Amino acid sequence: MGERMKNILADAIEVFNPHATYEQNKMAEKLARTKNLPGVAGSDAHDPDEMWAAHTEVKAEPSVDAVLNAIRKRVNKGEISKAALNV
Repeated sequence: MGERMKNILADAIEVFNPHATYEQNKMAEKLARTKNLPGVAGSDAHDPDEMWAAHTEVKAEPSVDAVLNAIRKRVNKGEISKAALNV
């Protein structure tokens, strides 16, 4: 892991992105574990057909602080559409 990644300041790491390769997602997962940060999923959608390919469901009040606190406490789950996997 490079110095830049070792010094990253983040609340969470995106560990699943359907546009990334399997290896890229695994590298992100390793970074999250190394930094002891929660993992989240995101679709990185650029058009409506790509929406919800992957997302993170968070059980929290609809405020930035509540959502971030829930993610930090790992009160979330990722959802992946198998059709969206980039392998």
